[in-house]
Amino acid sequence: MDDRESLTFRPLRFWHGLQGLALSMVLLVASALALSLLIPEQVAADLRRWDVIALQLLAVQVCFTAAAVIVLRTRRVPLRTEGLWTTARPVVVIPAALGVLPAGILCDQAVSVLHGLNPTLFSTQSLGDMAARISVASPSGFIALCAVIAMTPAIGEELLFRGLVLRSFQADMPGYFAVIYSSILFGAVHMDWAQGTSAALLGIYLAFAAMMTGSLLSAAIAHALNNLAWCLFARFDADSVQRVVATGWDPLVVAVAGVLTAAAVVGVLFLRRKSDYSS
Repeated sequence: MDDRESLTFRPLRFWHGLQGLALSMVLLVASALALSLLIPEQVAADLRRWDVIALQLLAVQVCFTAAAVIVLRTRRVPLRTEGLWTTARPVVVIPAALGVLPAGILCDQAVSVLHGLNPTLFSTQSLGDMAARISVASPSGFIALCAVIAMTPAIGEELLFRGLVLRSFQADMPGYFAVIYSSILFGAVHMDWAQGTSAALLGIYLAFAAMMTGSLLSAAIAHALNNLAWCLFARFDADSVQRVVATGWDPLVVAVAGVLTAAAVVGVLFLRRKSDYSS
């Protein structure tokens, strides 16, 4: 940050994260109304149309991005300042990003346990419906859905929840509380108990990646990898999406995922410390 930016920078506080969330909800409602007017009713009724799904998902991420940028720029926070889209060292970013894949399996397993306790509340229906839509999309539609599902949340959701909400919460509470609360809110916007719980748990890992690397880059790559893996899983074995939530992963898979997640976390901490020492 240069001298001119440091003079005009206004520190973020807890309520600025809540402002960003509130603004994103307002924008979401406005975009939903706009799409209902732009998309013919008979087209919108066909929920398996990949172009309608992609447009709706894209609109959500545009709203998240716009809300985050508006609040950050109102506070005069440069988007390339420390903790946002700065360039982190690849030696730390790569393991932080790759660790999301085994961490995602652990999140699925946790949701599976909750589903077993309350199948109605933690229903697999919405996950199964989305997987079915992906599985029947044309090849071009599948590529488009992968691009939207994998790439746009890596920008919109990371900028809002790790870039704005987490950073603003850190200003007024201990880091671990900021991580937990921001992750709960991240899960809540998914508006589904199964998806939301998985997202909240994964949000803890994404917050760890962002904080340890000092950049959203690692969290964004991790988010994109997680969503892309899910799209491929849904495309080639759609029925297993619901089955994993309903019955869980094989115990051996869970054990290996636990070891790999722990290795990723320890590796990132070690490399971060080594990187800081060498610099």
